[in-house]
Amino acid sequence: MAADRLDEVYIEQLRNQGEGRALYFKVGENHMKPGTCGYFTETRQWRPIVHLGDAEPSELAAEGWDPPTDALRIVSQDGIEWPIKYSASVTDISTAVEAGASVPGAPVLGKFSMNFRTGRGAGAVLLSEGVVNSHQLERDSLAYQWVKKPRNMQKLLADWETELSEERRTLWLITSTYVVDSCALAVLRSETSCARIGMDIQTVNVAQASASASWWRQGSDQTWNKYKKTDTGPVVVFMSGVAFRTGRFRTSKLFPNVGQGPKTRAGSSKPLHYPLNSAGAEDDPWVADIIPYYDGERAGELRKLLDDLANEKASQR
Repeated sequence: MAADRLDEVYIEQLRNQGEGRALYFKVGENHMKPGTCGYFTETRQWRPIVHLGDAEPSELAAEGWDPPTDALRIVSQDGIEWPIKYSASVTDISTAVEAGASVPGAPVLGKFSMNFRTGRGAGAVLLSEGVVNSHQLERDSLAYQWVKKPRNMQKLLADWETELSEERRTLWLITSTYVVDSCALAVLRSETSCARIGMDIQTVNVAQASASASWWRQGSDQTWNKYKKTDTGPVVVFMSGVAFRTGRFRTSKLFPNVGQGPKTRAGSSKPLHYPLNSAGAEDDPWVADIIPYYDGERAGELRKLLDDLANEKASQR
């Protein structure tokens, strides 16, 4: 575990939360929103390339893009309250009333500290202050069709592909996000790790405190990364999307199936299926120019996508 990156441990530990792919490093909503295309750098920092929902078709055309066939619509749900989110391995959560705090159990403001430990292996914890807002594309197929147009794909790849090593070349189309104004997150690397955080909170049951509470104070340990809303917007804590792996062109056009099963040819009746909230989504094997990872269906479209790209390359030779 000592050699594992903290961001990779965090993503893997929260993969079953259901909201998508957890983000360890801070990303503002203005840089990642439904309809955004971008990539993660070698150091896992997010870099947006284009926001489809922010520009008029004429503006996109003027910049050399092939505009979407219809306007992208985003569906939002505001005011969601989350409890503390932590991995299944976190089994020891203890609280302590600090000196000068109010009587435990009284529904008044108190000063507490909370400790998190794992019962096995690594673990992760996410605390959100205030309500959570979710945003997702109403029809993600419109954005997907836009990305796979040869002109757009070539322009997207030209902006970043040479910056990354082959194993890191993954283009993301963001389809949904969860954002908060303030949050704190921690990674527990082993059973001997402990994450302690001090809180000013108004609740009867501290362990079940919701995101509407006022969390952390000075004096918490250094395990925590604490992020707040800035001029880049609220903090994105979870995202989902379509990941396109890129690499050298292989004429076999074989695609890996889910897990360790046999490989299958693109366009066959057996669909490809990749869970986007999987920690290893962008690190799955690849054997062709562009491989979309998506929750089901679109395997039949992969053949046409690759053929379009191959024809475009042939015409440029």
